[in-house]
Amino acid sequence: LVNKPAGLLTQGDASGEKSLNDEILAYLKDEVTPVFKPSVCNRLDRNTSGLVIAGKNIHALQAMNEIIRKRDVRKIYTALVYGEMKGKGKLEGYLKKDHEDNQVRLVKKSEDAQHIEILYEAEETYRKEGITFTRVEIELLTGRSHQIRVQMANAGLPLWGDNRYGKGKPGQQIALWGMRLSLSHPITGKQMVFM
Repeated sequence: LVNKPAGLLTQGDASGEKSLNDEILAYLKDEVTPVFKPSVCNRLDRNTSGLVIAGKNIHALQAMNEIIRKRDVRKIYTALVYGEMKGKGKLEGYLKKDHEDNQVRLVKKSEDAQHIEILYEAEETYRKEGITFTRVEIELLTGRSHQIRVQMANAGLPLWGDNRYGKGKPGQQIALWGMRLSLSHPITGKQMVFM
């Protein structure tokens, strides 16, 4: 597992900017062969920091990808949202990507919309200079790009620093951290928790 900082791409894109995957390849250069390269197994948005799983060898990569495919990984995030939030519950809906402005939107159920679902629990509310914030723990039940950001903004509780779906400024770090992963060891079956 690797703790990805905010601002770093998980995987490379057309921009050619350095990515977490590039860093992993440099660190594990002795594991690279003509038929295998170590690689990340899951992704986080560029402006989200937190835990990312990587496969150091072909067996680990295949095992982790299968665990993720079966959704046998619990992914817990901590977010700081504008506004006051209480209690716990579930948010769900349908997501569709708008390719013109590269944003996702909540839409009505349709064949081309992706179902999204998160569990949330409000942890602590803060007030500073007339602004109210709540720290929220969020568990992903589905893994879709920007789903936490969109669902919280749609609930009237945008993430602090989110300039795409909330009140943030360009380049500002989004207050969203991939804090905890739990999964069963692929060989022993023992439950593992990483924080």
